Amino acid sequence: MHPTAQTGLQGPAPRRCAAYDVCMEIATQQPAETCVTRAWRVHQAEIEGYLRHRLGDGELAADLLQTVFLKALHEGRRFCELREPRAWLFAVARNALADHLRVRH
Repeated sequence: MHPTAQTGLQGPAPRRCAAYDVCMEIATQQPAETCVTRAWRVHQAEIEGYLRHRLGDGELAADLLQTVFLKALHEGRRFCELREPRAWLFAVARNALADHLRVRH
């Protein structure tokens, strides 16, 4: 939830990166929920919270989250064969976070 929505203050809507639009376009083209869209639905809030906590920046956390789920989409059937998709998603999130911090410093 956008911080201003919690307080009832008016403010700009949270920015979405282009990856979000790609994810949603792919997801809406599928007639039924796929393993990736199911993982998105189940784990998105938790992973985004982890990234937001580590970064202290909700917009950047959302951008990294989109990167994580784009990688899941690119995995295709291999993602669906994972025994622990949550663990895979968190590993990718940690790696994306590390990459971001390495480039920043």
